[in-house]
Amino acid sequence: MDYYTYHLDRECRKCFEPIADQVHALREFCPRKVLEDGTIKSCKDDYHTPIRKLEKAPFKDLSLHHEKMRNNLRILLHRHGETVDLEIINQYGIILNRPAEFGWLKDGSPIFYFIEYAVNKINNNQYKIIKHARIF
Repeated sequence: MDYYTYHLDRECRKCFEPIADQVHALREFCPRKVLEDGTIKSCKDDYHTPIRKLEKAPFKDLSLHHEKMRNNLRILLHRHGETVDLEIINQYGIILNRPAEFGWLKDGSPIFYFIEYAVNKINNNQYKIIKHARIF
């Protein structure tokens, strides 16, 4: 028979349930439990998830932007082909000043790298959409 004491007044940081004195001193949360309906009760995850969500919010916005750019470039390429003008790029909401990477080709023309696609400026108003395998 297990006998637990609670003289040290330790408690879970999330639900404030008491933690037994005999449990390892580093334990700060209730142990993870699988409930009858198959869901998992995890005070540790429930405590840290909102904190991590706030910390990662700027990165999520950045990744959503690049996902949108990739999807719009995919649609643009399918509907208009690989050579387009600046007006069409703007119609599809492609923001050339927010690429994942920016560079210059040997001929001096700028190239804007997005996820899966690159936009290369051919002349004053013409751009070429190129598929690439670059990893950022």
